[in-house]
Amino acid sequence: MDPPGIFYVLGFLVPVSMAGFYDWRRNIVPNTVTFPLMLGGMVYRGLYGGPGGLQEAFIGGFAFFLFGCFLYRLGGCGGGDVKLMAAFGFWLGPGRAAGVILAAVIMGTAWGLYKYARLGIFRERLQVFLCALYLKLAYGVKLAWCLPRLPRDIDAPAPREAVPFGACLASVALLLTIL
Repeated sequence: MDPPGIFYVLGFLVPVSMAGFYDWRRNIVPNTVTFPLMLGGMVYRGLYGGPGGLQEAFIGGFAFFLFGCFLYRLGGCGGGDVKLMAAFGFWLGPGRAAGVILAAVIMGTAWGLYKYARLGIFRERLQVFLCALYLKLAYGVKLAWCLPRLPRDIDAPAPREAVPFGACLASVALLLTIL
């Protein structure tokens, strides 16, 4: 394996796998993984990304950090997921990171719907969503977010239907690397 490939495996895939496993087991993505991962992405893109590699890394990292902040404000992901998405932007650039994150969102949605069905709350959540959508489209009513959100307190337990998005990101990254 060539040096860029070794750097990619050891600097990106191994830490992403660790973050995904930790998120799956404990519903948290540790900063001890995400911050070095972001720095490693900048170094990797600077060394092996060609003339515009570092610029592409900054654009990808910043764009996906902003996207993650938007999801965080909605209560749909935690702060560690935001930093992990930024790290994906640094490592993969905006184009490839967008594909990976979109696939992870699809995987997370499917996982969440499965959890809803398993917990017996799928019908209830669907009714709430469709009612809110109808009121918004028919009458322009602005509704408050009525579904459970991730807690702001890091020590508080996650809702029972929470999906570890970091695990989805790690799974998709590994699958796309293998395929």
